[in-house]
Amino acid sequence: DLDLTENIFLIYSHDDVLKMKKNCLDILREKNIDIYAPCGGKGTCGKCKVKIIGKTSELTQEERNLLTVSEIENGVRLACKTEVFSYDEIIVLKKDLINNSKNKIKNEKYKINSDIRKETVILEKPTLENGYSISEVFKKAINQGIKIELEVLKEFSKNPVYEREITLILNEKRVIGFKEGKNTELYGVAVDIGTTTIACYLVNMIEGKIVDIISFQNPQYIYGSDLITRLNYIENNENGLKILNQVLMENLDKNFEQLIIKNNIDKKDLCKCVLTGNSVMTHILLGVNTSSLSKIPFNIVIKDTFMEKAQYFKFKSLLSNTEIIILPNIGGFVGGDTVAAMIVTEYLEDGKTKLLLDLGTNGEIALFFNGKIYVCSAAAGPAFEGANIQCGMQAFSGAINKVMLKNDILYEVLGNKKPVGICGSGIIDLISILLQNEVIKISGKFNNKDKIQNKNLATRLIEADGKKFFVVASEEETESGEKIVITQKDIREIQLAKGAIRAGINILLKICNLEKENIDIFYLAGTFGNYIDKENSLIIGLLPEEYREKIEIVGNAAGKGCIKVMCDYDLNRTLNTYIEKSTHIEISNHEEFQNEFLKEMSF
Repeated sequence: DLDLTENIFLIYSHDDVLKMKKNCLDILREKNIDIYAPCGGKGTCGKCKVKIIGKTSELTQEERNLLTVSEIENGVRLACKTEVFSYDEIIVLKKDLINNSKNKIKNEKYKINSDIRKETVILEKPTLENGYSISEVFKKAINQGIKIELEVLKEFSKNPVYEREITLILNEKRVIGFKEGKNTELYGVAVDIGTTTIACYLVNMIEGKIVDIISFQNPQYIYGSDLITRLNYIENNENGLKILNQVLMENLDKNFEQLIIKNNIDKKDLCKCVLTGNSVMTHILLGVNTSSLSKIPFNIVIKDTFMEKAQYFKFKSLLSNTEIIILPNIGGFVGGDTVAAMIVTEYLEDGKTKLLLDLGTNGEIALFFNGKIYVCSAAAGPAFEGANIQCGMQAFSGAINKVMLKNDILYEVLGNKKPVGICGSGIIDLISILLQNEVIKISGKFNNKDKIQNKNLATRLIEADGKKFFVVASEEETESGEKIVITQKDIREIQLAKGAIRAGINILLKICNLEKENIDIFYLAGTFGNYIDKENSLIIGLLPEEYREKIEIVGNAAGKGCIKVMCDYDLNRTLNTYIEKSTHIEISNHEEFQNEFLKEMSF
């Protein structure tokens, strides 16, 4: 039986639907209904599975290729390949799309040196004798040259509070809010906008500690799992940018509200919000045209730190005067998330030669050498997130996230349930095992069964329709009753991602005339980098063997760096230093890239 985990009922009159014949994926997008569609509707990933009760187009060849016989017999369709003429019900076959990988962050104490503070004062009442205006009353109480925001004066004048304690909220020398009585609570939200997962960190800005974390799927995933697919959607749809911006802003606002309610916080005490992401995410966040990022030379529109008030973004959950800071971009697809990672690793501090790899959907690489920073992004694609893998998935509940060999294959599953698919960390473990036991050759090709010494592994290598695949979990073991397998194409996808990352590292080293041995520290950042097995990553060559003893895993450095900038105002002043010292390299244009890429694809 197929697992129908969520039913979505969309009922229309027959005539209305007939007039608005539409692609099923477009219907779901318009209704803001979650569906996993990592290829963005191209019909290549086979993930957007639905059942439709109504009149639809005939089954396409793409669907026959991507759906199993059992699924086809049960009426399963791919939303992106199905035209709907009329329907009473669309059933989205989806799993739990919650990825908590960014919640794994050490709750260390962050240095507090904030530009936002609170002062409790007693305001003198204006009289005929003193003739004070409200703004003068504020200035006399604080006894320094300050500016009172217009929104504060508007609110205060409705119900003035005189001759008793009132707490003023100041951003340097600007009064941005007030509360009756004595109050010292102060909070901020740091936001890491990942291509795949967004994390919001609620921070107590008095104690310098994380209070709560909410992470959720980037809502743009329904338009594609990777940056290129989303850029293409924007280019090919008149309102594409507006749609991606809107769905992002609405979800940020909703989750800000959830943090405030869940932690019983007065929104007046949430005074700062710092956001970071790669350059595509920040351009979409700001509603800035992304066409220059879609083609060579991949120029960015905005490079500087962006500061505004919450009212600019129309956040309903935050007060209009709440300070919003967006970290600066460097160039190409390398954005503020890389800047944040460099802040965490104190890139400019000790003069050592360092490499930083932020391993995720878009792999960013930064090399610090001789006082300068060289950065690039490797087109690793979404393979590590499972998007281009036949039975791949993100680190959702039901994902095989760890694979081991004890005479036969053993695995762990997120959520302690029957497996649904396999995520990136599990794939790397599996390929390492297959490589060490000669199930696959260093070229990536499956070996012949008779050359595999472990008979249990040999039994799992099956051939059908002239294609080989390795069975990770049998029909009896899985939730869907379908095998979870790794195909030859899946292995090639990992090789392509690995080749791009290693080629990126090699090109940066060549530009600086360095050898791998010249690197003092190799920082591995990113939530994916936080979960993969270091040894298995070295075995398959994702990480260079030369760095074995030099690797420092720093986890979600983008999120940590965002928190540090929010808590320590001095770091705001250093942001431009990172930009000034950085040179962006478009590695795909480098004359040696193709050779390096092909060389590094082998295991």
